[in-house]
Amino acid sequence: MTRATLALTALVAALGGCSHATKEPYKAESRIETEATVESVDVPTRLVVLRGADGQRVSVVAGEEVRNLDQLSAGDRVFVTYYQGIAAEVKEPGEGGTAAEEQVDRAKPGEKPGGSASVTLRTVVEIVSVDPSSNTVTFRRPDGTERSVAVERPDAQKYIRTLSPGQHVEITYTEAMAIAVRPAR
Repeated sequence: MTRATLALTALVAALGGCSHATKEPYKAESRIETEATVESVDVPTRLVVLRGADGQRVSVVAGEEVRNLDQLSAGDRVFVTYYQGIAAEVKEPGEGGTAAEEQVDRAKPGEKPGGSASVTLRTVVEIVSVDPSSNTVTFRRPDGTERSVAVERPDAQKYIRTLSPGQHVEITYTEAMAIAVRPAR
């Protein structure tokens, strides 16, 4: 299964926040911010040990795309922001579109490691069926593949009951992460 297929399945399942009538567009977003302290950095193996605010330690292998790992030191603080947003809107057949956009911003040579990455996926799916008794919705992707998704969140269950077979729903899903490193004080 491709990354785009996985993301599309996740975003359709994430319709979870939709509680407006189908004529109204729906938007939801969440942002999580966290901070950790660098405990150790092993540059040759690219292993970084972080300690969260709760005292728990986590080991992370910094991929080759992480520049300037040698600029990271024990005691540095790492700030992570994670964003997720979704929008859904019923469209007339032929309206809406499909697109995928990725953006990556990396630290410049010599700077502390850090950067941001985001992906936005937009597609229009056709509703095939809605089963309120099992809280599932079946949709057809633009490539003709059908997929059934169990909807767990009560507000999403309410939303899918407003959908009808044959309706087209444009879904836009955005996921982003930013990491910044600040020197120890």
